[in-house]
Amino acid sequence: MRNSIRLILGIFLTLLIISLPFQAQESQKIQHLIQEFESLIDASIPFWKVSCQDFPSAASPSYDDSSWETRPRSLTLREKKFIWLRHQITIPSHFAAIPTAGQEVSLRLIFRGLGIFSGQIFLNGQLLQNFTLDFGNSARSLTKIFPLVDQANPQASYLIALRLENKGRLPLLSRKQAEPGTFLQLQTARLVYPRAIEAEEKLNRCLLDLKLGMKLLELAPQPPLPPHRLRPLSPVYRKRINSKEFKKILAAFYKATRQINLQALKEGNYSQVENSLKKFYFELQPVIKYAKNFTIYVGGNSHIDLAWLWRWLETIEVGRATFETILQNMEEYPEIIYIQSQAQLYEWIEKKYPQLFEKIRQKVREGRWEIVGGMWVEPDCNLIDGESFVRQILYGKRYFKEKFGVDVTIGWNPDSFGYNWNMPQFLVKSGFKAFVTQKIFWNDTTSFPYFLFWWEAPDGSRILTYFPPTGYVGSLRAERMIEGLKNFERNTGLQQTYILYGLGDHGGGPNREMLDRARNHEKQALFPQLIHKPFHEFIQKIQKKAASTIPLWKDELYLEYHRGTYTTQAKTKKWNRRSEVWLTEAEKIASLGFLWDKDYPQKALTRAWKNVLLNQFHDILPGSSIHPVYRDAEEFYQRAAQVTRKVINQGLLFLAQKVKIPPTLNDSPLLVFNSLSWKRDGLVKVALPRHLSSQENLVVENHRGEIIPSQLITTRGRKLICFLAKDIPPLGYKLYQIRPAPALSYRSNLKVEKFTLENKFFKIVLHPETGNIISIFDKQAKREVISHQQPANQLQLFEDIPERWDAWNIGYTGRKWTLDKYDRLEVVHQGPVLASIKISKSFLGLAKARREPTTDFPSSFFNQEIILYNDLPRIDIKMKADWWEEHTLLKVAFPVEVDSQQATYEIPYAFIQRPTARNTPWEKARFEVSAIRWADLSDGDYGVSLLNNCKYGHDIEKNVMRLTLLRSPTWPDPLADRGKHEFAYALYPHQGDWRQADTVLRAYEFNVPLRAIWLEKSSGMKNTQPTLPPKMSFFKVTPTNIILAAIKKAEDRPTLILRLYEAEGLSTEATLEFFQPPRQVYETDLMENRLKKLSCRGQKLNLAFGKNEIKTVEVGF
Repeated sequence: MRNSIRLILGIFLTLLIISLPFQAQESQKIQHLIQEFESLIDASIPFWKVSCQDFPSAASPSYDDSSWETRPRSLTLREKKFIWLRHQITIPSHFAAIPTAGQEVSLRLIFRGLGIFSGQIFLNGQLLQNFTLDFGNSARSLTKIFPLVDQANPQASYLIALRLENKGRLPLLSRKQAEPGTFLQLQTARLVYPRAIEAEEKLNRCLLDLKLGMKLLELAPQPPLPPHRLRPLSPVYRKRINSKEFKKILAAFYKATRQINLQALKEGNYSQVENSLKKFYFELQPVIKYAKNFTIYVGGNSHIDLAWLWRWLETIEVGRATFETILQNMEEYPEIIYIQSQAQLYEWIEKKYPQLFEKIRQKVREGRWEIVGGMWVEPDCNLIDGESFVRQILYGKRYFKEKFGVDVTIGWNPDSFGYNWNMPQFLVKSGFKAFVTQKIFWNDTTSFPYFLFWWEAPDGSRILTYFPPTGYVGSLRAERMIEGLKNFERNTGLQQTYILYGLGDHGGGPNREMLDRARNHEKQALFPQLIHKPFHEFIQKIQKKAASTIPLWKDELYLEYHRGTYTTQAKTKKWNRRSEVWLTEAEKIASLGFLWDKDYPQKALTRAWKNVLLNQFHDILPGSSIHPVYRDAEEFYQRAAQVTRKVINQGLLFLAQKVKIPPTLNDSPLLVFNSLSWKRDGLVKVALPRHLSSQENLVVENHRGEIIPSQLITTRGRKLICFLAKDIPPLGYKLYQIRPAPALSYRSNLKVEKFTLENKFFKIVLHPETGNIISIFDKQAKREVISHQQPANQLQLFEDIPERWDAWNIGYTGRKWTLDKYDRLEVVHQGPVLASIKISKSFLGLAKARREPTTDFPSSFFNQEIILYNDLPRIDIKMKADWWEEHTLLKVAFPVEVDSQQATYEIPYAFIQRPTARNTPWEKARFEVSAIRWADLSDGDYGVSLLNNCKYGHDIEKNVMRLTLLRSPTWPDPLADRGKHEFAYALYPHQGDWRQADTVLRAYEFNVPLRAIWLEKSSGMKNTQPTLPPKMSFFKVTPTNIILAAIKKAEDRPTLILRLYEAEGLSTEATLEFFQPPRQVYETDLMENRLKKLSCRGQKLNLAFGKNEIKTVEVGF
């Protein structure tokens, strides 16, 4: 038996060894056939001599253009005033086996561009024609045909010369100067022989079938790839290509190719050529049948960036032009299905072009215009917090439902720079069935393994995720489509795929050229079935067919590229963080007023949210737009801030008027409000009212008359009092009073000297020469925090020159500088509440040092104020930077005495662990990662959390924790990050891991300070008796791993919506306690659709949370 098996195996291996060289030889023969075939029927002009200067005599055949640049057949020129193109042609004796003698010969040119160009074409120095290329303000293609010769003479030569003059670009908006950004692209230039058109078409179809056959049967050689760039092969696919049937198809293709007679084509014998084509297609029948087993579904789209290299006002016109083109093409091509996302874009069109908007509504009703995405914009998916994600979807889906009657179920974000791990939960709990992206194809190190997969969030939510195999823009070129189809088949085993086509931004979406191409593909012998279909129908079909075989991905979708977007445009990122805090605070405070029948400012808050959501677009918040975009962004942020400031101030005043002030606090009462859902301690800093500002000695008393240590400080010329407020109730308040009193001496653990700072938790030692931290001793844990004598809080600068995508990518060159010398070191604050030391440093940038007169003067300046509090176990560093570098990146580093293989980072409403090693390609690619409020390195017994109030870029390698502070790219905004910055970060050393240390709570507290408002002595509303006690909680959640992140009025009902999430990855039985028994309680999804009614026991509601689960509760009082 064994001998028989060995014999069979030996025969199989022998046949395999014999067959592989045979296949390689046949493939090589076919490749040579294709190359020669293509050269014989190629009438295109292969190159041009090009100059961008204006030479009046350049049309003359005798003009010497030897110094001109030689450019390939397809060329692009940007912002050029004049363009000259020259080429010498020779008429062949035959073309496509048809004689050329006596034929009329024309030149067909296809241009693409932006702006207006006037042109002249010359033949042998004689002007043939003047013409104009008017592309307008949307990049599009224009075709020009110029008759050259009435009767061709074989072997005759002619000089073609083209002169083009850039006339600029008309303003998009009235009263505005001409727009920049013109370009001209010559896409194709070819000679046309009218009598050969039919023959040429037949031959080109045959040539394309040869190319498609090579790709469909995978005969073209593939370059070898390292293991980390390979995708897994589907077992179904392996079985299919190793079958006997497939080998028969290969044999049929080889036989068919041998029928093609190129010698007859060379000799101009068309009858023999035509006869060989008939034989080719006869032998090709098995291959044709095989090709039709495959199906390519297609959908047109236009990826329109709401702002990028243009401002948002221009985008409105881009949207109008694109949508008008789509609607026009739909009349001519009834098969087209168009796909478009982003509610903000639709709203702009609705407001400015209502008639166009109505036409779109009609196409949606007809099922020819598919709405996807379901978000307000296509946002960055790393930098926004959890509630921003919810609102992107809530306002997006509500808009589409209200305006179009469509419940969007396809998530759509193809161009953002990575996708956080919790996205599936946001999508699934908002009613989405699938998610489409493709940006991970841009990875610079490894290849993502799947095109189609179940993406599972930390809580277990799964969404079917699809990567279009040819990307999100395309022109329906046959070979590219087959490549995408086969890549998809190899990876999934499926013989159906969905391909997107259309030009993005100013390109106008799907154009006639693409649509004609699609129609031609349907006639092509070896092209698969082509069907225009809405994407949601395709994905439903795939899910039913292959749900059990689709692989699972349980991790983030990290983009190994564009890592600089976590940092670029720091001011915009700071505005985003502050706006998220202010909006959720304003809603919580307004919701408390709503409980007492105060009008809830829903319209104003919704508009404020939408202003912030617009700025979260994936080219605004990441920092990759032109400078004017950021002026617009700040204006939108300011509008939102005006709303939140008003809502917060009026809401707290309303609340204060409901509080009954006890006699013990009848001097200058102060209400301290905590918008977070746990009892907390925190610093209160409040400007003194006029009647107290002249007092030198003041005391702070709580509602029980106990004196609280306080400290007077001056900030920007204002006198403030600060004190540590303890045990402020969750989502509640506590009253204090401040009054004049004799000078008091407070007991305090704070000690400060020039190079040391100490409280009851830590002793910090600074290096006397560098000002860097060289020791943080944790008194509670009795251990050192900083690695032995290594500098911490060290500012590190890196030369940062990316190869491309300047604002997007980090390009380390190996040059590094550390700021190990201070200019000034001084004690700033010294008191019973807080103490601080400020270290001032400067940097002499090399780029500046070479240019007089700055040789002897620094170019950037930094102040780091290290702050310790008497009763807070946290080390704050407030930093000011005056930053004027170029292509330089700034980090702050903390080498800590912790050894762990994993670091933990906050992501929206969850966390993620990432390796601290840099061994595998996968690990090395993650040299910069994103986090929101905190990152932590813990070994189980001890750890350090690094908190921030507006930074996102991190890297933790081995034991060194670093936060990326600033960058300085020059494109597309040459002013990016230049100027003054203020921000803060904090070190939070702790015993145990980050869960035991409540890092999540401490990071929230660092970002959301306590609020304080002065009460009038006659506090109380007119005709209303104040009844609230001096200390109160409105909502309380236990245990503290359950975060009550948002409270707002329901969109359509007079009830409140409470958003909670489990923050530590622990299944939890939680209790939500209200200030009074509610009338009704429901659990809803993120879109506020009721799921089930919940039962309360008095004021308490029990809720069971899974790991990292988000829950939404609707409450009526």
